[in-house]
Amino acid sequence: MKYQCLVCGAIIDSPDECPVCGALSDQIVPYVEEKAQAKPVKKQYRCLVCGSIIDNPDKCPVCGARHEKIVPLEEEKKPVAKPEPKVAPHKGKQQYRCEVCGAIIDNPNECPVCGAGPEWIKPIK
Repeated sequence: MKYQCLVCGAIIDSPDECPVCGALSDQIVPYVEEKAQAKPVKKQYRCLVCGSIIDNPDKCPVCGARHEKIVPLEEEKKPVAKPEPKVAPHKGKQQYRCEVCGAIIDNPNECPVCGAGPEWIKPIK
């Protein structure tokens, strides 16, 4: 007979103590397969800029990339290589480097190469 720990959800062999979380017998019940339902899986997304797996498709919390650079995880077809940094043609103006993709750009508000937000763009001295 199998048992289920009510604390961590582990399916175990003994009703005495959960080997996973250490819960005692009062937190362990007989495992009934009909009641065992998989929790709904939260939809996940991959940021194409930094590769992070995230829950929010609007903006990457790691690198700041916007929704255009975020795809559902199950639709991801192949690993995406980071784009080659582009060098801005203007000299004499203040330039910035995107710390996510390394692009040299003129605008500190958003990287046109990878879509990273201003928190990832630093002035070049």
